[in-house]
Amino acid sequence: MSLSFLPRNKISARDKVIAMLFALLVINSFVLYRLNGSIASIPDRVTVDIPSDTSISHQRKWGERDRDQVYGFARIVHELLNNWEETDEKVSVSANVTSRIDHLTPIQLVNDYRCTMTPEFYSELKQRMENFVRKGHYFGQSRYARIIPSKAFSDKNTYKLGNSWVVDLPIDHSEYWKGSALHKTPISFKYRVIQGQSTNVGCPASTHNFLIAGYYAEPVQIVVE
Repeated sequence: MSLSFLPRNKISARDKVIAMLFALLVINSFVLYRLNGSIASIPDRVTVDIPSDTSISHQRKWGERDRDQVYGFARIVHELLNNWEETDEKVSVSANVTSRIDHLTPIQLVNDYRCTMTPEFYSELKQRMENFVRKGHYFGQSRYARIIPSKAFSDKNTYKLGNSWVVDLPIDHSEYWKGSALHKTPISFKYRVIQGQSTNVGCPASTHNFLIAGYYAEPVQIVVE
């Protein structure tokens, strides 16, 4: 049909429809362009944190981690590595019997929970424990590691340092033999924690997405008032 046969009002209505469709096409193209850019910027992996208290709403920047989670992870790992029951008999270890040392509780715990730490710290900690055993500091007694309540989590003992965190754990180390207390020593353990994930199923690090990277400072005895 020729345009000359269309009434002027119908031509005007048709032009308005065409203009609206063209505008929608332009807007749709712009939205798709921005959406594509947003999708491309989404990280490949997303870490979902469970807040320490689900009754509290947390707001933080993308990729930011709560300090209480970092502190909690370091505390869990330390307690896993430093709590054990006494053996039936005192243990006498020869410096030449490496295979027997590996079966002792302090060394076995380091092996069992190596997934919570970096390979470098695992090697260092295992060597420390072997030296600890060879010097006769472990004779089959029980050990209990407990956080000192008056010096528990605070903003001062957990802080960011570059790409890692420093966690200062004030711990009471108590050791017993045949039910009798040998000693109870308050010690400050300063760990360096990094973001990382263990591939071991059931490993604490696989749910927290942290790894112990080493000591920030040597453990030292502290005075508790």
